[in-house]
Amino acid sequence: PFVEQLQRELGVAVQADPKNAAAHARLGAVLEEAGFRKLALRHLRAAVDADPKDAATWHRLARALSDADTAGAIEAFGKAVALAPEN
Repeated sequence: PFVEQLQRELGVAVQADPKNAAAHARLGAVLEEAGFRKLALRHLRAAVDADPKDAATWHRLARALSDADTAGAIEAFGKAVALAPEN
């Protein structure tokens, strides 16, 4: 129930402000953890489009892509490392 409630609340936040990178990133994370990878990828991509300097979201996107899109995952990991080489 908590995950579903969180998904609904974050979905409302994304609908209210489609360029809200933080809401997209969090919703993508929740969806990925719940097993909805395809939908998670859509929100994670929207998050990095809205805030391309967020290394943590690039990293999460890379992890989400790693099973299905190796080239995309490598590119996203590269962006994460370029933005935050100390991590």
